[in-house]
Amino acid sequence: MVPGIDLSGVPDSLLDEGQTAVSEEYHAHPALGQSSLKAFVSDPVLWASEHIFGDSPPRQASKSQQWGLDFESLVFFNDLPDVVKIPDEVLDARGHRRGKAFDDWSAQHEGKRLLKAAEYLSAFEPHLRARENLRRHAKARALIWGSNAIQQGFCWRDEKHDLLWKAQVDAVHDSVLCDLKTSHDPRPESWQRDVQTYGYHWQAYHYRRGWERITGERLRFFFVVVRNRPPYDVSVVELDETWYECAAEEMSRAAAAYMHCASTGNWPTAWCAAPISMPYLPGYTRDHWHRALASLEEITQYTEISHDKR
Repeated sequence: MVPGIDLSGVPDSLLDEGQTAVSEEYHAHPALGQSSLKAFVSDPVLWASEHIFGDSPPRQASKSQQWGLDFESLVFFNDLPDVVKIPDEVLDARGHRRGKAFDDWSAQHEGKRLLKAAEYLSAFEPHLRARENLRRHAKARALIWGSNAIQQGFCWRDEKHDLLWKAQVDAVHDSVLCDLKTSHDPRPESWQRDVQTYGYHWQAYHYRRGWERITGERLRFFFVVVRNRPPYDVSVVELDETWYECAAEEMSRAAAAYMHCASTGNWPTAWCAAPISMPYLPGYTRDHWHRALASLEEITQYTEISHDKR
């Protein structure tokens, strides 16, 4: 059950535990993912406005996020499905996007990013350089291209919080799960800040937990991190168990708060008057995610929630 979200129109086959789904189906699936839970914690009322009430447009990807999405598509599928190269013959005599031929052609590709050949090369040459560096990194190459499956989506039920969860892991091996990330700085000592800021430990814990729930296998989890600017260097990072312990506690509290908001219809706006500080390093979660969750629990007057089915 996902309170506030209509599951009635979802095919039963996609609701079965362990069922995989292609990417588009996965993202359209109404089960709750870890990224959605983090967005809820950050701003409950905005999350509800986007996902339940439908009166706020979906958030657009930032420039760095779009860079990462394009890179991931080139790495895993060698394709950019929303990008179309403009044939020279539909451009005018000066090579401009003008005239009936171009208008007719572009109408057939509405909603796509339309690029001339030179524009395509300029826009995605950095991604191709980064992909080549990824191939040259032996461990990263094995994790990304030596996998048994890519973009593996799956669902499972959480009886404790009466929630249907979903996850989509980038690469699956016999004994390892892997996720591809892009960052301004992939060095492990620097990337730790990204783990803290973006809650990547939630992602690692969530994917491992879901995979174990479905298969009974507790696998190791690696992040392959690629710099999104020159020199496009690569690192492979594995979080230690302390991160997973923090994530387990934090996600349980966040799920309970989510269930409270969904069951009461109370989606608070700002969960504290003062801005939440982003501490620099290791005191990390105890200051950031714990403070955010504590504030959310306080404003919703959350103390204890029963998940017994009526």
